[in-house]
Amino acid sequence: YNEEEEKNLKTIWEEYTDKYGEGISMLKTPKAKFLVRDFGIPCIYRAKIWSILSGALNKKHSKEEGYFQQVLNKHLLSLKTSDSFEEIEKDLH
Repeated sequence: YNEEEEKNLKTIWEEYTDKYGEGISMLKTPKAKFLVRDFGIPCIYRAKIWSILSGALNKKHSKEEGYFQQVLNKHLLSLKTSDSFEEIEKDLH
């Protein structure tokens, strides 16, 4: 987006959040889906809006502290013990 398009898009999303809330309390409406598909999300709000619309923000707040680090560690461990990982390590060394 150019600077003016980004500014207009920011205004559109500010109007949406004024009406439907922000953060964990933001309502996911058909209008939000329309805005994402037809206009996009301004860079300044992209990470925040995606975490809300994807449900990641809700999951983050509903899990105990350290949960996501545990999930990541478990995943990394499973990669290290897979046959593919061993083959890649052989190819690298």
